Amino acid sequence: MRLAYPFLVIAALWAIAPATAAAQTKPAAANWTPPKTAWGDPDLQGVWTSDDSIGVPFERPRRFGNRTQLTDEEYAERAQENNRIASSVQAGINPQAGG
Repeated sequence: MRLAYPFLVIAALWAIAPATAAAQTKPAAANWTPPKTAWGDPDLQGVWTSDDSIGVPFERPRRFGNRTQLTDEEYAERAQENNRIASSVQAGINPQAGG
């Protein structure tokens, strides 16, 4: 009886697998084309929010080392810099982050 149970489970999985794979595929829309600009480049117009990433460096600063969290002082410094950058952006000034 012990051998029958794993065999039944494997058989059931083999029976279900094709149906789940077929259910996940859907045909691509044949009549849709990506929007283009008047000169033929991809049209990237739209809403591109970056409010959450103001002042986020592309590479991790070396001063943080391998730590995963900031100290309270580092966090306060970071929040103050982000507020300065955000207020500059709202005033129409393009600030230099980290400067």
